[in-house]
Amino acid sequence: MRKKLDITIAGHDVVFSRRKGTRHLRISIKSDSTIMLTAPHIVSEKKAIEYLLSKKDWIEQHIKPTPKFEDNSLIGKGGRVIILTENIEAPTVRVYKYDVIVKVASLDQVEEPELQKKIATSADKSIKKQAEVLLPQRLEQLSKKYGISYRSSSVRKLKSRWGSCDSNNDITLNMYLIQLDWSLIDYVIVHELVHTIHKHHQSEFWDEVTKILPEHKELRKRLKEHKTTAFAQ
Repeated sequence: MRKKLDITIAGHDVVFSRRKGTRHLRISIKSDSTIMLTAPHIVSEKKAIEYLLSKKDWIEQHIKPTPKFEDNSLIGKGGRVIILTENIEAPTVRVYKYDVIVKVASLDQVEEPELQKKIATSADKSIKKQAEVLLPQRLEQLSKKYGISYRSSSVRKLKSRWGSCDSNNDITLNMYLIQLDWSLIDYVIVHELVHTIHKHHQSEFWDEVTKILPEHKELRKRLKEHKTTAFAQ
């Protein structure tokens, strides 16, 4: 059983669930900042909520800040948030090419949490569209430049990695890469290309990366400053 509770913490939804085999109350925060409250069947919903509220300070400390979108906010490499004021009853949000077009009756509405969530959802769609076009193109360019082949490529939303290369040399790239500098994008792509040769992180792997990107240590350090999910850069 899973349901959305009629409460929020730091502006984020709380979902309550009961899971078979669960022995203790548990709070977790998903990548989209939804708060999950899981309880065993012997604990009442009221008691579970009391426990949740007792942990409010901890949740607020660990929850990912909600990105704030405003007029002309950059989305990936080719998109922007464009806010227009019109005589309308309710705000509207849509993706046009790579831009997110937001129409409001008043600029004050842009600050509202619900509208910011809608903008974030549309920005995600723009990011995905851009990434699916630009990342495979860059992968193919670097593959040809350095003479390293791969079998196939895909772009997905990954929770904890910027990319991966499996045993069949199929490369997957995190769509949120498209928000980073091209130097960091190239580092991730080269990293995965070299994994088509070496399926490990031993010295042979890093020697090969060094041949292509002598500055890879600095790039790797910069990459760690960014999170792999959404707009928490």
